[in-house]
Amino acid sequence: VSLSAFAFLFSELVQYNQTRVDHC
Repeated sequence: VSLSAFAFLFSELVQYNQTRVDHC
């Protein structure tokens, strides 16, 4: 897995978690 792909997945995960917490 390339570093850019890992960074993309990580950013998506962080954004998902923030949205989930904000929604709750």
